Amino acid sequence: MDITNLRKMRQLYATFPIRNALRSELSWTHYRHLMRISDENARDFYMDEYVKSNWSSRQPEWQIYSFFYERLLASRDKEDVIKEAESKGLKQSETKP
Repeated sequence: MDITNLRKMRQLYATFPIRNALRSELSWTHYRHLMRISDENARDFYMDEYVKSNWSSRQPEWQIYSFFYERLLASRDKEDVIKEAESKGLKQSETKP
């Protein structure tokens, strides 16, 4: 195990101090994406979306960096934001191996 992984594991436990908050459905890659999010509400939202939408490990990265959570909060027409995110998320996952 290298220093980088140890630091990331330490960050995981700092970000999620309550072990019961960790979800077995999510992979280490999912958690590495989640640790980059400072807003706890946004992290919880993405955790739920990962499981509910069965996102691959690459889709969350795209959703996070496209500010899906923030756009959804700011939008009056949430259905359009969700449809756009789903269509772009699917296209993103189809183009990457």
